[in-house]
Amino acid sequence: MNKISKKNKGFTLVEVLVSAVLLSFIVVGVLLMSTTNIKSNHYANRHTRAIVLAEEKMESMLRMPFDNLATFTYEKENYGEIPNFVEFRRITTVSVVDTDQYRITVTVNWKSQGIKSAPITFSIVRTR
Repeated sequence: MNKISKKNKGFTLVEVLVSAVLLSFIVVGVLLMSTTNIKSNHYANRHTRAIVLAEEKMESMLRMPFDNLATFTYEKENYGEIPNFVEFRRITTVSVVDTDQYRITVTVNWKSQGIKSAPITFSIVRTR
């Protein structure tokens, strides 16, 4: 009986190594999921801010008197020029559809870590 109790006192080297490998796979998986989640949240935040910028400009263009649209053709706000939105660029264009209609288009891009986003574009036809 003395031999059996001495043999079962601890873990073997193989058991410890297998446990360490399994634990490392779990930790790496959790870290990868966390990194992906952080990147997704960052993108969603920037996307939402771009939509807010586009909506804000579109609303101001819709409030503008209709006759003033004839003199407005193009406005570009580069990265760093929009207060509180340094990573964003906004381009607004107004084109004539016919004498009583103008097409207003607002496009917003952002740059994050040197990578440009796909543009967010809002477009509407405004009638007299």
